[in-house]
Amino acid sequence: KGTDPAIEPTLALYRYAKENKIAVFFITSRTESYRSITEKNLTKSGFSDRDDLILKSEHSHERLNGIYKAAVRKAITNKGYDIALNIGDQESDLVGGYADRTFKLPNPYYFTP
Repeated sequence: KGTDPAIEPTLALYRYAKENKIAVFFITSRTESYRSITEKNLTKSGFSDRDDLILKSEHSHERLNGIYKAAVRKAITNKGYDIALNIGDQESDLVGGYADRTFKLPNPYYFTP
């Protein structure tokens, strides 16, 4: 629906990063058909100056989120970025490397592979 509020500590970290000229990328397993509502929700909840929002292609054949997200992080590092911190609420958000540090946020509601 695009009405989810920001997780306040995450928003505070995002603001700190942006104030210190640190690039912020959002990588999601949502497909491109959800881009508009995802962008609307991010902007409405305070994440308006993001460096990129990366969604899966509608035709993606990659079913495992961990493999997909690691490949996206690799592409970001190939552009010359060092991913200092990778945060996610699923183990699949964090596997596969290409980040100096990882932090798992609790999510008691759902699990994705």
